Amino acid sequence: MIDDLLFILQAYEAYFMQIDGTLNKLTTLREYIDNTEDYINIQLDNHRNQLIQLELFLSAGTACLSILLFGSWNFRTFYPYAGSSDLDVD
Repeated sequence: MIDDLLFILQAYEAYFMQIDGTLNKLTTLREYIDNTEDYINIQLDNHRNQLIQLELFLSAGTACLSILLFGSWNFRTFYPYAGSSDLDVD
């Protein structure tokens, strides 16, 4: 009877060791998955920041071009060149 009880206790101990090993592997896998998710989020943030930087650069270029074109149009409107005068030159 005692031998049977010792056998059962040893079997439980072996099962608990297997369960503990499996739990450690699952914990390690979970940490790896969390780290991978963090890495992917960092990479996504980096690409998002690059896209925002490109959008800002293009918007600034568009604004500068608009100001330049408005200035050119404004100069042309208020200061016509000599070829457009209605004066007769004989």
